[in-house]
Amino acid sequence: MAKLHIYQKNAKKEQWDTKAGDGDGELSATQAFDVTMTKIEIAIRAGNVYQIRQGTSATGDLYTCNAGAARRNDTARFTKNT
Repeated sequence: MAKLHIYQKNAKKEQWDTKAGDGDGELSATQAFDVTMTKIEIAIRAGNVYQIRQGTSATGDLYTCNAGAARRNDTARFTKNT
């Protein structure tokens, strides 16, 4: 499992610099995948788009949340935006 960092756009909707949380999981470009949340800073909500960065990467791809998470140990589900 990889360490994943989940970001959302800031209040002005300009940059992907607001951290929503951290979790463990494996990114997939072709199918939905789960992330077990290890830290939640802002609730991750179904229907929203997030940027997910792996490890120490400064950028990441965009993913739509299919199932949200509100607390540690919850599982969020994402699919890659095409």
